Amino acid sequence: MKYEMEIKNGFHILHMREDVGGTTDLDAFKELIRGLLDKGMKNLAIEFTPNSYFCSLTLSVLVQFLGFVKEREGELVILRPNERIANTLQIVGLHKLIKMANAETDLPGGE
Repeated sequence: MKYEMEIKNGFHILHMREDVGGTTDLDAFKELIRGLLDKGMKNLAIEFTPNSYFCSLTLSVLVQFLGFVKEREGELVILRPNERIANTLQIVGLHKLIKMANAETDLPGGE
């Protein structure tokens, strides 16, 4: 899984550099997030590629991540979601639990 990571405004920002979709092996993704959580990460923002989309497995993994960050009183944000991702979160009702931000400055605590 290709990605870049940065820390800004108290958020670990994961910039995915590989499309996520129905055939994506999410094990490496889960291990990465678990490792960050074990190291004390609290707030997580994920930016998916423009061609990424969510299937039921991806949504399940995101709900797991949401639980992990909420246990640490943190935030999970989808950064710059494409239309398919934003619509999927709306349809399944996760937009009420997982925040979306159009820019890094829109992250909670952003400048």
